[in-house]
Amino acid sequence: MSVDAFGAAGGDGQYGVPSGRGAEVSAVFDVTPGEVLTVNVGGAGHPGDYSDPEHTQGGYNGGGRGGAYIADGQIAGIAAGGGGGRTTVGTTLLVVAGGGGGGGASFFSTAIGGGDAGQAGEPGQGLPGDDEGKPGRPGGEGGQGGINAPHTDPNGQNGSPAVGPVGGAGGNSILDPHGGAGGGGGAGATGGGGGAASPTAFNSGAGGGGGSSSGPANAVFVTGARQGNGEATLTWVPCAVVTGDVTVLKQDADTQAPLAGATFQLWKETNGIPGLQTTGTNPDTSIGEPCVTGTDGTCTRNVPVGTYYWEETRAPAGYLLPDDRVFGPLVLTAGNAAGGVSITADDTAKPQCQCHPGHPGGHGHPGDHGHPGDPGDHGDPDDHGHPDDDDTPEPPADGDDS
Repeated sequence: MSVDAFGAAGGDGQYGVPSGRGAEVSAVFDVTPGEVLTVNVGGAGHPGDYSDPEHTQGGYNGGGRGGAYIADGQIAGIAAGGGGGRTTVGTTLLVVAGGGGGGGASFFSTAIGGGDAGQAGEPGQGLPGDDEGKPGRPGGEGGQGGINAPHTDPNGQNGSPAVGPVGGAGGNSILDPHGGAGGGGGAGATGGGGGAASPTAFNSGAGGGGGSSSGPANAVFVTGARQGNGEATLTWVPCAVVTGDVTVLKQDADTQAPLAGATFQLWKETNGIPGLQTTGTNPDTSIGEPCVTGTDGTCTRNVPVGTYYWEETRAPAGYLLPDDRVFGPLVLTAGNAAGGVSITADDTAKPQCQCHPGHPGGHGHPGDHGHPGDPGDHGDPDDHGHPDDDDTPEPPADGDDS
């Protein structure tokens, strides 16, 4: 899953003091079927406006409240902006995009804006001098609120620190409706601190700090990327399937010459039982059609990572199937997939017949050319098949009285 998340901006302080902008976090992470991802999109902080009690409030999902001049429990004078809310993705908060700090408030200056959110976030802005409010610190520095130099009977309050992911509240002006107020801190992985109000009358408050952001190791962070409300875009990305070659080499057991014409079936280990099972109620899984080795003696299949076996189902002509026809396991992993895995399968040639052709009853002795003879003619060594050997009776030898 790819995620592009934006935290919300803070609210502007009264009279156009700019707020800090929200952070952007882009990341990719693994998800599983049926997994539920919770997404909370941060809302922009409210701008400072003493005419509307809702204003100065922090944005949805953790923005800190902006400071104001408060009389009888109500906003009755100058008002700062609230901090922006954070945007989160995942029940375990896989991605957090921080919100920007709220702008401070002053009748006299606009250089007191809120800090931008980012991976660490930036501090709010403030004017130099002990009579000016001090800015809130960013979430990446712990979200401390702005703390003013000590004054006798100070006009304004210090900013409040962040409380975990929630931005700190900006300091209120408590004595003078014309004193500056502090901006609220932005929410984040750690919230930004609230800006302090001016410690003396007729001076400026300070902006709130930006919230920090977080994400997985591959996350990319952009500081100050978003005005207005936050946003989150989730895109499903199909997982890349790692594949590699699984090869068997068929060769002559004696000469190691490659053999063509052997038939193999590839199997994948899928039943969790050691070794290859090709039958029964829970066999392993055959992969594709049988493969016949070519002149190079090999069969190769490109397959996803896993454990495989080659089964020889038919030997090449003139060869015997081996007693063990299964070759493997071959374990293909993401680490070795680029080079693939292979195994050698040896076959033994069939024994050659030692018989020689001859006439019926003949044993193929030298000189026995298969001439006709009587049934008892067995091709004796002295029977060479001469032309006069035609079964004609021989004349009686001298001295034969028969």
